[in-house]
Amino acid sequence: MIAVVLAVVLSACGQRVAGTAQSIYDDPFRVAGLAPVGGQSGPRPGVPDAELRIYNTDHGEIDRLVGNALSDIQDYWRLEYPSITTAPFRPIGRIVSFDSRSTESVRFCGMDTYQLVNAAFCTQDNSMGWDRGLLLPEMVSIWGPMAVVMVVAHEYGHSIQGQSGLAKDSDPGIVLEQQADCFAGAFLRHIVEGGAKHFRLNTSDGLTAVLSTMASLRDVDPSDPFAIHGSSFERVSALQIGFSDAAVGCTKITDKEIQERRAAVESKFPSVSPTKDEPPVTRESLNDLLSALNGVMPAKKEPQFDFGGKCPDSKLDRPAQYCETDNQIAVNVDDLARRAIPIYPTEAGLYKTVNGDFTANLAVISRYSLAVQKQLGHSIQGVEVGLRSSCLSGAIAAALAEQKPDGVRLTSIDLDEAISALLTDGYAAQDVDGKSVPSGFSRVESFRLGILHGIDACNSRYY
Repeated sequence: MIAVVLAVVLSACGQRVAGTAQSIYDDPFRVAGLAPVGGQSGPRPGVPDAELRIYNTDHGEIDRLVGNALSDIQDYWRLEYPSITTAPFRPIGRIVSFDSRSTESVRFCGMDTYQLVNAAFCTQDNSMGWDRGLLLPEMVSIWGPMAVVMVVAHEYGHSIQGQSGLAKDSDPGIVLEQQADCFAGAFLRHIVEGGAKHFRLNTSDGLTAVLSTMASLRDVDPSDPFAIHGSSFERVSALQIGFSDAAVGCTKITDKEIQERRAAVESKFPSVSPTKDEPPVTRESLNDLLSALNGVMPAKKEPQFDFGGKCPDSKLDRPAQYCETDNQIAVNVDDLARRAIPIYPTEAGLYKTVNGDFTANLAVISRYSLAVQKQLGHSIQGVEVGLRSSCLSGAIAAALAEQKPDGVRLTSIDLDEAISALLTDGYAAQDVDGKSVPSGFSRVESFRLGILHGIDACNSRYY
């Protein structure tokens, strides 16, 4: 998302962890040890705005939002900084607001801000700047104000890297970006636990929206050698590591650790350049998928498709449903095909969701997993079943990627589509009645467990 041309002097939005972001907590139905609760998310009402000096501010809503975020983030790091270093903490220096649409531009990090659709930390002079005209307003419109708070926390993480000595000139950009994503996750945990003066965040739809933001701010072409932010799979995982393990956990991110983790995923899901057109979702493609599914996770009695679109006794409106009375998977091909249509970027270059053929296929895979669970004598009702199905879907996807059956080819882009789908509608993490855990954090965590550790891991954790 952040302009590549700024990479030399700006540390922009980043990514990291794909491989080991597995919860360290015993209860898989909690959110990194916290209760999965709803409630209010966003700016706290009635709290006075922070008194930060913002150069070139218009005193508008976006600048107040960022100023309050910076204030809370700096308060957080004053407390947290000793956990990662003995060096003295140094706040951000110059803080610059600008409107990328205005020809009456200002200078930030040695550059003219006209058409600078960006938010970034500048290593040259310890400054931070953001586009209040286009980029941040679009983020608020799509994902809400906490998306902006997350981005600001990420950018502040680059300041922490530099002053603490964690960042070295020899470090690849991906290390810096994954650490910064991780630091953002640690700050989000601080908000959830009530430590932020100006903001609040719940562990269900609030945290899910922030994770969805991170999933969308990915490297569109992960095979590009200049892509340093990472895939949706990696970026969301990085944030989750910080949320689970606090800032000290982010210090363990090194180039060696990243490459080992990436190797475990890319051996199954290779990085490829995106194509203009996604493979179409048709009856033929779905039949090929069903045949492949029975090859990697055989059912005692293979379920068949009902292309009528709905189970006879169901009131659900879903693109794919498992009909347990007759062991069929009811699919609406048109609805599934619509889910596969790519979303094109907004004016600011943002992608609201990551869509493709695997967005549709994942819904079918998860319903197939319900058929297998049913035939093994397991209940397929209850929110825990949703997480089990999400985990098994990850395990099945990994098996399909390794076996490469005819008509099925999976890449890292498919993983991004899966992560985005789990965070938006969560169909793949629903039980037979359409019930799911409210936490996108848990849905992604279960899917990742299946991808990395297979069916046995799903069976031991979610039964």
